[in-house]
Amino acid sequence: MQLCYSASYIALFVVGIVAYRNDLFAGIGYRTGKRWLVSGIVLGFLAWLALAIVATASGTTAALNGGPTWQSAAYSLWGFFVAVAMSIGLVVVFRGKFNRQSTLVKTLSANSFAVYRLHPPIIVAVALLSGPVALYPVVKWLALCIVCVPLCFAATHFVFRRIPLLKNVL
Repeated sequence: MQLCYSASYIALFVVGIVAYRNDLFAGIGYRTGKRWLVSGIVLGFLAWLALAIVATASGTTAALNGGPTWQSAAYSLWGFFVAVAMSIGLVVVFRGKFNRQSTLVKTLSANSFAVYRLHPPIIVAVALLSGPVALYPVVKWLALCIVCVPLCFAATHFVFRRIPLLKNVL
């Protein structure tokens, strides 16, 4: 978990709570949500591509990594725009098209925040254990995805959310 993103994670989490409690997404129609989603994908990709081209023109991407540069500011604004546009778009589009839950999806949903908070140590542990296995990096990444996603959900459902102190928070 990168500390530099913590403020935006907390801000988006708080905004999400406020939006939910005040039913702010109810006023956003499906077409508007779809526009937000497409904007996040298309404009987000085009802006990222433009930033990548400009940043690599100097032969290094160091200006994007932080500090008082316009490239760093543009990169931060790009990340914020994509996060907000995708969040609005996905919430509204999924509300309109996929607004039902099976038992499995309900269980996964109940554990999603716990997985979000607790997945890094699980993934790191599995990655370290898989270190001696010689595979192409993409194949190893795919294998870790196949192992870690169910493992993270199982660990939160059967272990972490049953711990008395954690179950009230997760």
